[in-house]
Amino acid sequence: MSFFSFQEKIKSSEAHLIRETLLKSYDPLVSPTLNSSQKVYLNVSIGLKSVIQLDMKKQTLISSGWLRITWYDEFLHWDPQQFPHREVHLKADMVWCPDLVVYNTLSDLDQMARLKRKVIVHHTGLVTWYPGGLFQTYCSVDIFHYPLDTQTCSIEVTPWSTTNDYLNGTWGDPAFEISGGIENHPEWKLTDRKTRYQLWPDSFWRIYFIYTLERKVTFYVLNMILPVSLLSLLNCMVFVLPVECGEKMTVSVTVFLSFTVFLSLINNSLPQNSDSVCLFSVYVTVQMFMSVCFIVMGACIVFIYGQDKDCCFASQRHFRSSESSERKMSFGIVSYDRKKCRLV
Repeated sequence: MSFFSFQEKIKSSEAHLIRETLLKSYDPLVSPTLNSSQKVYLNVSIGLKSVIQLDMKKQTLISSGWLRITWYDEFLHWDPQQFPHREVHLKADMVWCPDLVVYNTLSDLDQMARLKRKVIVHHTGLVTWYPGGLFQTYCSVDIFHYPLDTQTCSIEVTPWSTTNDYLNGTWGDPAFEISGGIENHPEWKLTDRKTRYQLWPDSFWRIYFIYTLERKVTFYVLNMILPVSLLSLLNCMVFVLPVECGEKMTVSVTVFLSFTVFLSLINNSLPQNSDSVCLFSVYVTVQMFMSVCFIVMGACIVFIYGQDKDCCFASQRHFRSSESSERKMSFGIVSYDRKKCRLV
């Protein structure tokens, strides 16, 4: 047996002995303080790995990351001189764990309970728990500046049944840990992050991990803003076309239908919300209204031009008919009946 394998065997036996000693008379349902009336203080921080999807229509944010929760358990400590092993890994259901939930989740409130895999116990009694995975949370989106918008979302952590009289929480340092995945997102850019603590009247506290996402606008400028701007210019150029070309009404109707398509694309991306209005949708709607006015005005112009043209053709035919009659009279082909006032 090698020296390193022998050391590993010693460490494994020490960890096993520590687990047996700590959990011999341990009750995971009892508060981890020697004085039952004393508060348990939690230290909560969050780590974000990536933003997977922000669904504007459903107002849902799917992100991946983890929570780092630490507290002191006065029943889980040992003398490092007696057991040189300074930390051990235990199953989370073997020790006391806080009943925390992600309050604004859209999946299930038992997500944190299902993530109780392992905890790390230090010889000083410090317990560290890393629940993580996918967080599907509600995010109230602001559509006023879409698609040049900035959205503020949050992950809210709160105890489910333990009040502030027995369990108190604060955020760690640092409160936010950012992984490189969120910085490489193709659509969103993380611009700001902050943490807020709030104590509700029912003695339940809540920690808000708030982060601000700014949309990367290159795609939307090239595929939405620029085409709509060009259509707006084309909408005004309808009156430059001469009536004789016969394309005035065709261009007007085509521009109107193009605005309708863009408005449909915008509305399909936004929630059915009447509390706020998208400024870009208002602009496209105004352009559609102007396009309808231009169609009506163009139809009137074509109608008036057609009436003038018919009168001109009638005058020309009358003039040619009179000239032909005079020519026939000069040659004696026809005679004039004065009683009936007509040519014979």
